[in-house]
Amino acid sequence: MKEQFRGAATALFFAGSMLAYAYFFHPELIGMSEESVTGSRGASEESEVSELEETIRTLEDTNEALTMQLQELTEEITALEDEDRSADSGSPEDAPAIHAMLEISAGETSSDISERLFDLRLIDSRNQFEATISDSGLSQQIQTGSYFLTSEMDSTDIIETITTP
Repeated sequence: MKEQFRGAATALFFAGSMLAYAYFFHPELIGMSEESVTGSRGASEESEVSELEETIRTLEDTNEALTMQLQELTEEITALEDEDRSADSGSPEDAPAIHAMLEISAGETSSDISERLFDLRLIDSRNQFEATISDSGLSQQIQTGSYFLTSEMDSTDIIETITTP
């Protein structure tokens, strides 16, 4: 009986040795990939994360460039619209005076107001109006209310009217 146990133990030892050899040196023989055995799967995941981070950086750079291009194009469009409306209006002496009631609500910015004044054809350029009100330091002193304005008023007159309480 001792010999039978020795034979079984030797067979188990031999089988275990063969499995260990196959596991570490030839994992494909027992259906395992080498990555799962050696732990290089972590390196593969790190590589994928690194690639994704690089893709994110590239997309962020592209987004920043596109945002800058959008801003430049918006400024160009505004300038072209200003030129187009100025050209359509002809000479100010020939055009009849425009009279308008401007309602200014709380929270409106000088940019909002310049847009509306331009749409009403009371000013020729939004950018020029915004620069004038900003340079005068009155952009934060715009008063809410209703104002009667005409196209005969220049930007300074309009600014004085909407900033005087």
